[in-house]
Amino acid sequence: MNKRLGKAIRALLRMRAVPHQRIPKPTKADLERKFVMRVDRSGRPTIKEV
Repeated sequence: MNKRLGKAIRALLRMRAVPHQRIPKPTKADLERKFVMRVDRSGRPTIKEV
């Protein structure tokens, strides 16, 4: 188990940081989209765009 843990720790230490990316602002069309959540015949909730 110690070998596995050591390999995992070494792999984590070798990983580089993920570059930060800004989230783009939503467009007017994105803000105007509307969604509805309904329950289908099997009882599962589903989300649909209106």
